[in-house]
Amino acid sequence: MERCLKSIPCRKDVQVIVVDNSENQEELNAVVGGFSQVELILTQGGGAGHARNEGLKYIRGKWVLFADADDFYNKNAFSILDNYIIRIMM
Repeated sequence: MERCLKSIPCRKDVQVIVVDNSENQEELNAVVGGFSQVELILTQGGGAGHARNEGLKYIRGKWVLFADADDFYNKNAFSILDNYIIRIMM
């Protein structure tokens, strides 16, 4: 998860929600604690779909991206997304 979180830029227009349904919360707190922009939501079981649905309850933005703990974003991913959003909003 740390690699995933490090791949997300620290920007005011990026909200990061981590939904965890595991039982290893001490390890998770150690990883997430190093990222001030992360909102941690704890839930019980239910798998990836359940976790995503829980996370959707907390979003404040217009756009949503999902990632699993072992995913990460390419260093250009958010620049590409910014350019795409500019194009479709015109």
